[in-house]
Amino acid sequence: MFRRSTMLFAVLWVTASSAFAQAPPKPPLFFREDWTVHPSPRGCVNLHDAKCEPALSQANVSSPNLELQLYGAGKPRIEDGEVHGAVLIQGSGLFTGMAEQPYAVAFRDKNNYVDLSGLGKIRWTMRASGLNVVHPIIKLADGTWLLGEHADGGNQFEQHTFEHTVSEQRWIRLDINKVLTLGPRVTEPVDRAKANQLEQEFAAARGVWLESRQVDLTKVDVVGFADLMPGSGHGYGGYIGMGAIEVYGKPVPRKGATQ
Repeated sequence: MFRRSTMLFAVLWVTASSAFAQAPPKPPLFFREDWTVHPSPRGCVNLHDAKCEPALSQANVSSPNLELQLYGAGKPRIEDGEVHGAVLIQGSGLFTGMAEQPYAVAFRDKNNYVDLSGLGKIRWTMRASGLNVVHPIIKLADGTWLLGEHADGGNQFEQHTFEHTVSEQRWIRLDINKVLTLGPRVTEPVDRAKANQLEQEFAAARGVWLESRQVDLTKVDVVGFADLMPGSGHGYGGYIGMGAIEVYGKPVPRKGATQ
């Protein structure tokens, strides 16, 4: 009996060791942004003052290799020589309650794509109010923008850290300028014959969602997040308070980029 138990233990140990040996390695940290560069002044009495909540800009990004990209309501504008926007720096985080339309915040590494296949993941620390949630967004090497089905909300009174594996979700095509989701094709005026053709194409595509196996995550150009719901202004109606963002994946050098 003892001998059988010993042999069984040995078999289990070898099996477990083999499984651990075959487990894919955890990807490295590709980038982290925590908005601590040029934070907004603390202790401001009037938060409606533009100096208390400046618009998010490239100046708030800590890494010189990261290019900030803003879309939809997040895109800043110039008024009377000052930069205004709906995605604001509030202390050392982002506040999006002033976004009256959907918005997106994204990053592009100047020297590398990122491989988010396998165990590639995104981690962010945030709080949220109302029904506002953030979805991951990516731009593939061929220029296709996609929004992930995964979404995180939160507690309006305190921050929580969420993380998810990028490959473990479905994706939908994204109109990045309007920050709106799309079907298999961009909408266009149609008559009945054209509508029938589009319905056939839609059926062939099996809906608007793409499984991760249909998406090439080995060479992602841009990574970020989007909120498809407008904010409700100041207060606790609806907003996202985004803190640090981390992306874990293997860097893939861009052709011709200087390291």
